[in-house]
Amino acid sequence: FLGLFDRPVSEEAIAQLHPFSNLFKTLHKLSTLKLIYLEKQHPILSEEKPGLVDCHPLIREHYSESFKAEDPGEWQACHALLCEYFQLLPEREMPDTLDEMEPLFMAIRHGCLSGKHNEMVREVYWARVVQGIHAYLPHKLGAVGIDLTLLSYFFEIPWKSPAKELTPKNKALVLSWAGFRLQVLGKFDECVSP
Repeated sequence: FLGLFDRPVSEEAIAQLHPFSNLFKTLHKLSTLKLIYLEKQHPILSEEKPGLVDCHPLIREHYSESFKAEDPGEWQACHALLCEYFQLLPEREMPDTLDEMEPLFMAIRHGCLSGKHNEMVREVYWARVVQGIHAYLPHKLGAVGIDLTLLSYFFEIPWKSPAKELTPKNKALVLSWAGFRLQVLGKFDECVSP
């Protein structure tokens, strides 16, 4: 399950994946001595942050890639389930702090990995994170770097090729937003392409 995440995750989030537990029991077997070594050297780290579970990033990456390769449909279904879960976590529809927005950031990532790019652009990124023309995340909170990370989920090749699932209008929007954010961060060489 940890292969579906890119950071430490709560036990409640993992519990959302219960419908897929039989799939995970049969899918992933330790296949290399290198992976066994990594698991022994970097075990699951739930003690360091109470309520959160994590493991070494290479272990997460290994399981993510093998799961996606072996069953891409189920991989997307897991990400879709997590996307829905994280969208419902904020107490307010329009969170106004980075901590309150964190579940929405995770929802965008999982939504894009499940193929819901257009929905994530409109209903989560634009409506709830950036909050429309107010540009709340980059302008009010000054979190341009975080905003750029979120925008990267809408690209196949960052700043050059938007995800093919996006509509032409949404492709133009994410290119424009990315170009502006890169310019604000002083990454002038990178902002030329978008």
